[in-house]
Amino acid sequence: RPEFALICPGFNPGAKLTGDVVEDERIWGSVEFGIGNMAWRPAPSHSDGICLNVSIWLDGEQILDKGRCVHPELAELAKKLGKE
Repeated sequence: RPEFALICPGFNPGAKLTGDVVEDERIWGSVEFGIGNMAWRPAPSHSDGICLNVSIWLDGEQILDKGRCVHPELAELAKKLGKE
């Protein structure tokens, strides 16, 4: 059965879209999806994809809406970091 190797939300307020996956995967309001080789799951290759301005729900509670923090606790942190 197909599985993601990783799913990582980006919350670095200083990261910019550069075309370098190491920085792009950290962009505020993004999500990185990885498929393929990981230490616990050998495969011939590995590839990452990055989605910008995502909406995320956890346990039925919305965390991000189009890349903006909408959860009250995260919205407060986002404001302090200049990411309202």
